[in-house]
Amino acid sequence: MAARQEANFAALKATMEGQDRFIGSFTHELKTPMTSILGYADLLRRGTLSPEEQANAADYIFSEGKRLERLSLKLLELYLAEHQALSLVPAAPADLLQDLTAHLSPGLARQGIVLTTQWEPGLCLLEPDLFRSLVLNLIDNSRKAIGAQGTISISCQMTERGCRLTVQATGRGMPPEVLSHLTEAFYRVDKSRARAQGGAGLGLALCEKIAVLHQGRITFESTLGQGTTVTVSLEGGRP
Repeated sequence: MAARQEANFAALKATMEGQDRFIGSFTHELKTPMTSILGYADLLRRGTLSPEEQANAADYIFSEGKRLERLSLKLLELYLAEHQALSLVPAAPADLLQDLTAHLSPGLARQGIVLTTQWEPGLCLLEPDLFRSLVLNLIDNSRKAIGAQGTISISCQMTERGCRLTVQATGRGMPPEVLSHLTEAFYRVDKSRARAQGGAGLGLALCEKIAVLHQGRITFESTLGQGTTVTVSLEGGRP
């Protein structure tokens, strides 16, 4: 009984600490752009800026406003993933991937990123919209990690209990000590680069939630100077 109570207390303490970290990070994410937006808006209101300075201030307000919009939408995705009733239906991962990658490949190519794909035919039980969100977030995260030029390779194999999605990207890679933190909300490996690219540090947290909702898990392997591989098992079943 004492051991059970101690374990429950430790779990509750970890949950509260996680909530405190989330609130602290969320507050920081809001405070930084809002301070800048209000500061530039006040300068515009005073009418003391030159035309060039006015244009720069307006551009900054717009870009930070868009970043706050992306943050709010990502938080909404996380909320819906946690609170909406999940209905898994028979779907072909290959068809969903083919449709997504056909639309994403041209834009990635313009950035110097080659997208390669390989998948097996078959059906498994998925929530199609969440599966699309999973793939989009993994590709976007890989794109940001690559930078200028590189390759993103996507493969999907059917398994007895569902499917296994693998996204491999060339790039800088990550040290082993950061891998266990990647799915923490607002966590960024390179904070300055992620902020410049508009990242909120929520994409992989959402990916983990989607994997769990499909009775699966997400894992990471990375080598510095070579790249990162993300593997997501979705085990909601086969029809």
